[in-house]
Amino acid sequence: MRKLGYLLFLLTIPILSIAQGEFKVYAETKQALAGSSFRIEFRLENAEGRNFSPPDFGGLKLLSGPSRSMQTSIINGHTQYSTGYVYILAGTRPGKYRIGAASIAVGSLVLKTKPLEIEILSPSSKAGQAADYFVRAELSSKKAYTGQQVLLTYRLFTRVSIDNIEVVSSPDLDPFYRDYIATGDGDPKRVVEKGVEYQTKVLGSLALYPLRPGKYRIEGSAYRLILGEDDPWGFGMSSMFNRRAEVTRANDLDLEVLDIPKPVPDGFTGAVGYFFTEIKDIPEQYNMSDAISIEMTLSGTGHFPSIRHQLMIPDSSFQITEGKPAEPMRIGDDSLVIHSTRISYLLTPKRPGHFTLYPEFIYLDPDSGKYISRKDTLNINILNDAPSKDISKGPLTVVSDFRLSKSSHVLFRQSISWIILMLPALLALGLWIAPGLRDKWISKRNEEKSAVGSEPTGARLAELNLVNYLRNKYPDLQRESGLFEIKSQLQQQAQKYKEELNLIREFELLKYNPATPDFSWRAFNEKLILLRH
Repeated sequence: MRKLGYLLFLLTIPILSIAQGEFKVYAETKQALAGSSFRIEFRLENAEGRNFSPPDFGGLKLLSGPSRSMQTSIINGHTQYSTGYVYILAGTRPGKYRIGAASIAVGSLVLKTKPLEIEILSPSSKAGQAADYFVRAELSSKKAYTGQQVLLTYRLFTRVSIDNIEVVSSPDLDPFYRDYIATGDGDPKRVVEKGVEYQTKVLGSLALYPLRPGKYRIEGSAYRLILGEDDPWGFGMSSMFNRRAEVTRANDLDLEVLDIPKPVPDGFTGAVGYFFTEIKDIPEQYNMSDAISIEMTLSGTGHFPSIRHQLMIPDSSFQITEGKPAEPMRIGDDSLVIHSTRISYLLTPKRPGHFTLYPEFIYLDPDSGKYISRKDTLNINILNDAPSKDISKGPLTVVSDFRLSKSSHVLFRQSISWIILMLPALLALGLWIAPGLRDKWISKRNEEKSAVGSEPTGARLAELNLVNYLRNKYPDLQRESGLFEIKSQLQQQAQKYKEELNLIREFELLKYNPATPDFSWRAFNEKLILLRH
């Protein structure tokens, strides 16, 4: 049977596989000062393209381009490559400019990028008086409950050359649990701050979890900067002789920590934040002597080491042991750090019968200030232990329906023999129909890709529905290219858009949970449909 399965596998594998290309647009910045140049790139990934057609730049001045760039990388034995078309643009007058879609031919299809909006701002009349550099400290929230995660970020803004930067002093963070995040966020980004253009880069981030209520002042970290002079001799190198060291200090921050609301419900785990739970399916039937293993996946933003991994099962017919969690794994650190862990519980029955259990995990939602119970349903049938059968006692079982059949050659009584005899015909049939099936399959995949860029299932479909819902509700978000940009825009007025940000957090918890089932995505999409109507 193993050989038969292997043969069938060989007959059903695709004749060849194709790489799926993506065509996207990347802008160095979405805001620039009038007269300041910026870079925009149209990049085709994992596909061979031809007949590139540039977009309408919507009134922006074309300074240079296109220049082509090619990249190749090998990750886990798979080669990935891309081709980019780079332009340098500038805006001469303030306003909002729309860059249209670029196109390129890939096989029999034409792929297009999404339109992009660039805002050109007037330079400040006091630009000469603005600081050449500064470090800004930011908190994700000014109020928090004990145990709630608050993200502390240090961001550098500069318009001069900085050769090196190091921390001189850090604030006292003893009143908090701390979870360090990798320093930096990749390449610097260009931003306009009060009419002045800066390069900005995240120097470091910490996830803080307050230990007790109170009002706290977080003093700004001090940094030592080595400033250099850009290209003093015209050779494209910074000067080694004009370097100087300066010290700058980030701003102070105030954080108010609230005590958890009273009364505290029984079974509260101490978890504060945004959480998602999923209990693995188990068999329904057990004996009294069986130990029932329950496994729960917990994902969220709380401080996992301080969470009591308690699963409430309000039924005295069972005894449950305290959960044994695996080491938490970081699965995301976008606007907040998200961890996930698997917790194993042992359930021991005390009497036989049929039971419907409702295990629940209780945590505090910081936005509403209410305790939330994540419940699940388990149907369990407990049987009395059946005595073992002894074949030495009692009568033997007699087969009453026994008939003789006509004899046949032993070769034709083996199923594998028929498969071997039919194999040449199956191979010929496969080679005859495979090209047509392959062409239809490739055409279908390319049509889906041309429509949405990737297969709209699971997280992808939910993200598309969520972005469309937010854009329909707030037309001003039409110019944002994706969920990350929409979220960044909404966070500027977090109190006004609290419900929308909660919806985005719910999506992120589902997305970053490695064990999210299909029905959870279906429920999320149905929720978006109800909200839309």
